[in-house]
Amino acid sequence: IGLAYELRKEKLRIIKNHYFLLALILIPPNAIWPEQTIRYIFPLLISLLYFSAKFIEVRGKEKSIRNLILIFLIISLLISAFVSIKIADYNCKQFTLVEDAGKWLRENARDSEAFLAGSFYQISYFSGKVTYQIPRSIEAAEKLMKSRQIKYVVVDSYEKSTPDYAYTYFEKKCKLVKEFRSGRDFVKIYDCSSLLS
Repeated sequence: IGLAYELRKEKLRIIKNHYFLLALILIPPNAIWPEQTIRYIFPLLISLLYFSAKFIEVRGKEKSIRNLILIFLIISLLISAFVSIKIADYNCKQFTLVEDAGKWLRENARDSEAFLAGSFYQISYFSGKVTYQIPRSIEAAEKLMKSRQIKYVVVDSYEKSTPDYAYTYFEKKCKLVKEFRSGRDFVKIYDCSSLLS
């Protein structure tokens, strides 16, 4: 409502407003981004607050409209708080499995070994070893593994950017040496020594 009223009122002059540019730049990617977590949704909340405030500023003399917008904002913030708590709880469970996998690799892999992983930042942190992101194609993965002599591949159910082939290819070609699971979530560690020859 606030955006429509602001555009009608200000026309093209609103483009100069940095808040509108923030919304214009960040809202479309948020709408299509595969991982909907609070860090990606947060710009939507900023734009919601801004445009609602502008609408109240313009139509603030009409008490019923002002109250309606304020109620809408309060409900939106409550929903955001609830979603944030759920996401935080989910991420705690998620990183417990990834942390367990990283610790297992730290204890069972040689110091000089590197890994391939979907959640490569997290695995690198928890294992203390060099970790590469799983490449977009099987050919690129095999080439990287051979050139770097990468024995272990970590596939998890969390990282949405993990290529689809990773969930089946490594299961067929490699040996599952360790699996961490909680409900439907999992982290699997494969020994892919057979692909290095």
